[in-house]
Amino acid sequence: MTNVLELIYSLPFVAGGLFGAVLMKLYQRAQCRHLDKTCPLPDGQRHTPPPINRVWLGGLLTFAVLGYVLLQVGQTEQHYRELGSEMRRCQVEFQTALVARAKITTENDQLSREQRELLAESMQANAMWISRLIDLPPDLENLPTDDPRVTAYGQAVTRVYRERIDKINARIAEISDRQRQLDQDRIDHPFPEPSCGR
Repeated sequence: MTNVLELIYSLPFVAGGLFGAVLMKLYQRAQCRHLDKTCPLPDGQRHTPPPINRVWLGGLLTFAVLGYVLLQVGQTEQHYRELGSEMRRCQVEFQTALVARAKITTENDQLSREQRELLAESMQANAMWISRLIDLPPDLENLPTDDPRVTAYGQAVTRVYRERIDKINARIAEISDRQRQLDQDRIDHPFPEPSCGR
């Protein structure tokens, strides 16, 4: 309906209607001149073209006003429908970016907590290692420090400590690498620039 009204209220259609009305009046005048020559009136008057019918003119104006109002209502409705669709698209786009960023943030927070726990575990392992090296078991505490049994004990304690601390450090390094990847993901997937209403 709106497309039909847009066509009716377009400049070519209005120009065509006016041109048609002018041509109709010119045709009626030509017809009257022809009738004056071929069938003159008995009292010598000339034939006159019929005036524009007021009922038709009133109907045409009513139709024009009503059609124009309907056209404006239709265009306004179409505008707000398109605006609503655009707002939905923007909202979906923003929510998608928000969900992606939230996943990155959630994973980064989990990794940060795990990293803090690993650092605390590392400090605890350091303290335990030093404590075991300083506080020897009762059967070794009275022996000289260069005694092979004291040396073997120190090496065993250090080996256990190294195995544990190497695992902790390897996991901390993995976490650091993943957090760098997440930082890059944030850079690669920024929040979209607002595009609604442009």
